[in-house]
Amino acid sequence: MATAEDHTPLKRASIAELGGRTRDLAGRYPQIRDEITQQTGFVVDAQIGKSTWWGGKIGAVMYRGRFAVAGTQISAVLKIEAVQLRPDEITETAMIRKAAQALAGSGIRPPNVYQEISWTENHGGYAAVIMEDVLTDRPVLPVPGMTIAQIDEQWHMWQQQYDTFLATRSAEDERLFTLARIERLAAGLNLDALTISADPENGLARYTVEQTRKDLAGFLDSVSY
Repeated sequence: MATAEDHTPLKRASIAELGGRTRDLAGRYPQIRDEITQQTGFVVDAQIGKSTWWGGKIGAVMYRGRFAVAGTQISAVLKIEAVQLRPDEITETAMIRKAAQALAGSGIRPPNVYQEISWTENHGGYAAVIMEDVLTDRPVLPVPGMTIAQIDEQWHMWQQQYDTFLATRSAEDERLFTLARIERLAAGLNLDALTISADPENGLARYTVEQTRKDLAGFLDSVSY
């Protein structure tokens, strides 16, 4: 069934504004996690990350675990967030759904969203989402035998498919898809940073960090919020 979200242009709040509106999860996210697991049946295996704002305020906590989809327990990720979006602001899951619609038939897709928990004032306020697990315990790099030339070749092949796909889409589809890609690039920076911390001499990870920074800078310059 179509919702207002499908037809109403939504905006994205600035990072600085979201940081100011975030309610610190410190000291309360274990209770939130337990409430969600009781409500949804999500089984927590491990905490896999926390997102913090300037000053140390915790804005999101992520867990890997198992979730029943069509009667089968599969690997999934639970993300708890602590900022209440306004009705005219687009959510992460809305961007994922719009990207999935725009990418239909392209061979590229975002993670599947299994369950969304809308904002509640329980335990000080939170929202959450359970989605497909597309992460690994360690970054993909280093891959034995991979070279910088191969990384560049894969990047150019993907970019060609990206450009071809967007040539047939509306300006709004392009804007939303670019926003989703910015988030993925930012996540990639975190993964490569983990590789560098584990192996400071890893030249491949350092190269991908620099290339991703350039991509992010270009996208941020091109997107109007």
